[in-house]
Amino acid sequence: MPLKQAVFMGVLLALASGWLTGRWITWARRAQWLDAPGKRRSHEIPTVTAGGWVLVLLWVLGSLAVGLWLESSLLHNWPLWLIVVVLSFVGWLDDQQGLPILPRLAVQLCSAAALLFWLWPEFLPQQPLFWRITVAGVLLLAVVWYINAFNFMDGIDGLAGQQALVTFACMAWLAANHGQTALFWSAGLLVAVVIGFLPRNWSPASLFMGDAGSLPLGMLSVALGMLAWQQGVMRWPAVVLLLSLFNLDAFFTLVKRWFSNRQCYTPHREHLYQWLVRSGFSHGKISLGYALVNLLLVVPLTLWVNQLEEHDGVMVLLLFSLALAGLWWWLRRQLLKNKRHHVRS
Repeated sequence: MPLKQAVFMGVLLALASGWLTGRWITWARRAQWLDAPGKRRSHEIPTVTAGGWVLVLLWVLGSLAVGLWLESSLLHNWPLWLIVVVLSFVGWLDDQQGLPILPRLAVQLCSAAALLFWLWPEFLPQQPLFWRITVAGVLLLAVVWYINAFNFMDGIDGLAGQQALVTFACMAWLAANHGQTALFWSAGLLVAVVIGFLPRNWSPASLFMGDAGSLPLGMLSVALGMLAWQQGVMRWPAVVLLLSLFNLDAFFTLVKRWFSNRQCYTPHREHLYQWLVRSGFSHGKISLGYALVNLLLVVPLTLWVNQLEEHDGVMVLLLFSLALAGLWWWLRRQLLKNKRHHVRS
């Protein structure tokens, strides 16, 4: 891998991300583009939002520059660039004025379908057509699910940023080890722009990425994971495991709301990280806790599963999911008990 060029582009994009997010904070405050506190919000002061468009813009421009300068195969990813720009624009509209759920879902479905259409020529080419279509249908729903799961989990300072940083850094590392230069650049440039953004998004945040950032970052997490699977960089259980922390937290929360006869698509404060906030933990400590779980548990397991046969990887993934489900349930019950104890006191 071109180490010197990668370091140069990484530093350049990180500095550009830090500078441009600072400019956006100034412009947005003047225009009053602020996310106000509310009953279902976790912040206490109006904060600039929609900063995620900076990440998307710089990633696309950086990818274009690298494609023209160093790695021409990266230019083949232009459909993915277009998909995330559309998602970021729709997210920006939602951040500014709010959009009904059906138009948002329609755009996400179309984006997921466009991604699969782009991947289709090389998508399981050795398998029967019926099997390819069946898997594509499952992946269509999986892409839309993770876009929303990432969006659901973007609720406190730094949480989505640390997840993106860990995810794309792991993918870049594996791509470099497998000699997949285009995938390395795609993931590595995302690491750079997130590094530049995260200091302003960490607690206490002066900037939120908003839907303008969470929707495209959720899409890119799945899209690059699918590319890594397609190119033999990652086995699919390893991809699912790498994304599991956000996936499982969102899934368990929605299942709990479903069985409690509550609407799953309306705003709420029942994710585990939101219970932690309501119990007095700071945003910084919670995001750091999620980052440590990712670094000390999820990433090592991902690297291990990536070396196993698929059926063994699936078993590890299932066992990990069950263990995390038990931990999630136990923590939530403990937090609920502590809340009741404080109310009685």
